[in-house]
Amino acid sequence: MSGTSHGALPIRQLLAAKASKASRRRASSADQDSAVPKRLPRLSGGYLFPILAFGPNNQIAGLKEALVLGRLLNRTVVVHDIRNIYHDAKKGGVKGRMGFKLLYDFDYLAQHHSVVSLEELRAEGWDGRIEAVGHFGKAIWSWIKMTVELNVTAESATYIEFGRFDCTKSVVQRMAKKFMPYKVVGVPLAQKVVPNSMYGVELKWTGKQCHDMYLQASGHLIKSSRMRNITRRFRETKLGGADTPYIAAHIRPYTDLCLKWWHKETYDKAKAAGDCKNGHLYLVFVNETVQHMRRLEETVGRGKAKLFIMSYPELKDVITKMYEKVGLHPFFYEMSDLEAELGYKTSISMLGMVEQEISYQANIFIGSSISSMTGMVMQERFARGIPMENTPVFSSNK
Repeated sequence: MSGTSHGALPIRQLLAAKASKASRRRASSADQDSAVPKRLPRLSGGYLFPILAFGPNNQIAGLKEALVLGRLLNRTVVVHDIRNIYHDAKKGGVKGRMGFKLLYDFDYLAQHHSVVSLEELRAEGWDGRIEAVGHFGKAIWSWIKMTVELNVTAESATYIEFGRFDCTKSVVQRMAKKFMPYKVVGVPLAQKVVPNSMYGVELKWTGKQCHDMYLQASGHLIKSSRMRNITRRFRETKLGGADTPYIAAHIRPYTDLCLKWWHKETYDKAKAAGDCKNGHLYLVFVNETVQHMRRLEETVGRGKAKLFIMSYPELKDVITKMYEKVGLHPFFYEMSDLEAELGYKTSISMLGMVEQEISYQANIFIGSSISSMTGMVMQERFARGIPMENTPVFSSNK
């Protein structure tokens, strides 16, 4: 991107240098907004209970779809805790769920969307019974049964099949009419309302109602003050200070079966192809990180920027060794750091949530393709005004 200069610096470099300061200003603004005693009222259409599945970021994408659907159907969205990834305990974490209000600023969300927490609804006398389940295509029973973990049941619910959702007025009106007799309805959501919502959604305003509403919701789901404070302390103690510029990179071999190939003495992309859907990542992530580091250093000064890495804990040694060969020293957020902050044993999923906030605040964030974790960071950065040239993705060679 070319543009007029400010002194000797191109505009894109100024934007890169200012990104983390801008993110802190937004965080400060969010803190102020959250203190405002304002909340959108309950909607007259009843309640929409999002039935969410897969990993935490897939669930967050589904929640954002629910926020879109709630507005369209004139229903208040029931916000509940986020389930840890299925193999969390096997990876050294814990089973269970993460408290929504520990992760996200509920009060800020409630200023922009009509939402109620599951705890609030229970305190008001709701018995946990979903009266109707609306689904797009085949009902996915394994998802629906997971509501039992929240002491919510759809056992006696009426099931209503709507076919493919296309965000047209006629489809929305049909849904609203079918749901009308029921106070609390559940909808399984994962790329049902917005295609590619987990990863690959267009990061631009398109004029398409559901798409643009989804991106708006991405800007309303900000991390809680607790998560932001944890991030602040990490930056102050490990990344050189609250104002130190840095790059964050998400290095995510996909699928999980690909991890074993990264540990081999010599990486063979051809042999790994069956397990590695983004096998080119291994070959390019170091050099492409160096390129972005040089771009940032043109603004902040050579050696002044840090490098934060979000990846699998078991790849830390491999990644560190590869970066150190080119003179970069990567920093990681450790489970021990998080557990010291929280005061109890926590999940790999919670670790990932903190890593995402650190990545969100970076001057430059480099993502991995085919990753919902990358997708959530990119969506938030776009929705909250960070230039997309500072949110690239590692190249792929299909």
